[in-house]
Amino acid sequence: MTGARRSTPVALLAVLVAACQDHPPVTADAPPTDEGIFVTDSSGVRVIAYGALHEDHFPRVRLLEGVDTIGVDFGEEAYHFSHIRGAVVTDESIVVADQLSREIRMFDGEGRFVTGLGAEGEGPGEFEAISWIQGGLDGNLFVWDGQGYRLTSIAVGGDSALTVLSSRRLSIVPWEAQPMGVLTDGRIMLVGSGPDRASPSLGKVNGGEMLVGLANAEMLPKMDRLGTVPSQPVYFSNDSRIVRVPFTVLPDYYAIGLDDVWIGSGTRREIRKFDLDGRLRVVLRLPPQGAVTDRDIEEFIRMDLAAYPENERPLRRNLLSEIPMPNELPAFDRIILDGRGRLWVGAFNSASSAAVPWHGFDQHGCPVGRVVPPAGVHMLAVGRNRIAGEVRDDLGVPRLVVFRFLEPSPADSARVDCSG
Repeated sequence: MTGARRSTPVALLAVLVAACQDHPPVTADAPPTDEGIFVTDSSGVRVIAYGALHEDHFPRVRLLEGVDTIGVDFGEEAYHFSHIRGAVVTDESIVVADQLSREIRMFDGEGRFVTGLGAEGEGPGEFEAISWIQGGLDGNLFVWDGQGYRLTSIAVGGDSALTVLSSRRLSIVPWEAQPMGVLTDGRIMLVGSGPDRASPSLGKVNGGEMLVGLANAEMLPKMDRLGTVPSQPVYFSNDSRIVRVPFTVLPDYYAIGLDDVWIGSGTRREIRKFDLDGRLRVVLRLPPQGAVTDRDIEEFIRMDLAAYPENERPLRRNLLSEIPMPNELPAFDRIILDGRGRLWVGAFNSASSAAVPWHGFDQHGCPVGRVVPPAGVHMLAVGRNRIAGEVRDDLGVPRLVVFRFLEPSPADSARVDCSG
């Protein structure tokens, strides 16, 4: 088929977890051991603390068959991606948001292009800059245009046609908040810098807290505050240059389910689950991933300098040498909810050449699976029986890879029961 090919099985993926703060700290009665999982209930909140993420606790998720790769360097435009901003995986299709073309493209289960929608502009079905795409409860899609500050709802018809249901520019909201997803009741999750943001200081690492809240789209800027997560720390050099602090992650630890919201922090090693009324229900605590090593720093500098022309690298190296490096790696990088409502948590990847394990948790925070995708795969979405990720070739051209997987057997899945 044009633009899609099937390769031999490789390793698979999937893992999870989420949480946040503003509620009082929830404390467990005792810390977990290096080997164990400690579970306690505190004021109606279930706290699951993992001393380690042992393979014996997480049954292996296996590939069912080959891997579909969608994308080309040259050829049909429908198969050429510039910057994949997100994907939605269903039993019958994969929907991809492409940034440069401002298009939403649908492919069937075999990776064949079906239809598309979108162009650059400000009208219905047009986008200035796609920030994210999300699947809805009824099978429809939501697309957020962060530059146009517009939320578009798209219906997926029985004939696989994509039709714009609504496209509206949202009201101005407090603390420069940006929508991160749509709940099943129509409310929007917002994340912003907060009212107490300090002015940046030269020669220092500047960070802070990002506020997280829920709001009715018709009543913005009124919102219910859920908590906070750390913002992306940046370093302001003495000559006013700005660089992201290495070994930190962007504040996108948000996952929205049918009846819950997960908010997490890799630096706090914690993920929290809230119900749609804003009540804290589950707290997942993960073990440290490890210290930042000299080898990690050398690899980061090597990769960073490779993106600059030869004559600019000495100046860039001097800038990187000024930055105070964190002592510890984040406990995780990203979280994703799958088509069954389970949370998958991806370990932080300090080197692009390394394969990254993902661990899966059920709604109670109990282990359900573990998978290690091939090195270089950036996970985008997990469906009921497929996983979609992005890979880039030596020229930096992105492609979509789709893994089919086989659920662990009931016997394997019951290795650890922490549901209480």
